[in-house]
Amino acid sequence: ASRGAGYSEAELLAAGLASRRRDGSGLLDRFRGRIMFPLADPKGHVLGFGARALNADDQPKYLNTSESELFHKGSLVYGADLARAAAARSGRLVLVEGYTDVIALRQAGIPETVCSMGTALTERQLDALKRLTPRVLLCQDPDAAGQEAIAKGKDAIRVFNEGHRLRGFDLRVVRLPAGQDPADVVQREGAGAMRALLETSVP
Repeated sequence: ASRGAGYSEAELLAAGLASRRRDGSGLLDRFRGRIMFPLADPKGHVLGFGARALNADDQPKYLNTSESELFHKGSLVYGADLARAAAARSGRLVLVEGYTDVIALRQAGIPETVCSMGTALTERQLDALKRLTPRVLLCQDPDAAGQEAIAKGKDAIRVFNEGHRLRGFDLRVVRLPAGQDPADVVQREGAGAMRALLETSVP
């Protein structure tokens, strides 16, 4: 499809959408057999992709566009371009763990939702969040990985706040039911239940 739209092999390789076959005979779709999530800058320009394997046997489970002159994963926050206006209106951001959590909460009427794409928050990501709003609700999965993400997020924000005393974050934590991520709560208990949990967040 990209070739049909007029893109050259060199452009597809540079954009990270294709890789060369081992025998050098042509190009492969780098993200074949995966569901694609566009990763955009705050203005909505797509810079790369996160792609989740549809087949449980395919590894890695998540594959991202390679780092390049254009794409730096540590600078981006998934959904920030779409959450900008809602964050300004509500005065908060809801920070979840994964792409599908962002989608589920947006569908539940909580459009001020973003995610750090499963990575520890970088200073550049925190800068991006801070430009949207100073209040962040950490809404991570209640499993061990999610609790570790909360701990790392708190540490990253504490360090950020120490360096930005006059314009730091107001950090709150959302307590989710055991065994449920944000998308599970929306699916099983409804949008109202998720919104109620956000209102009971704690410092």
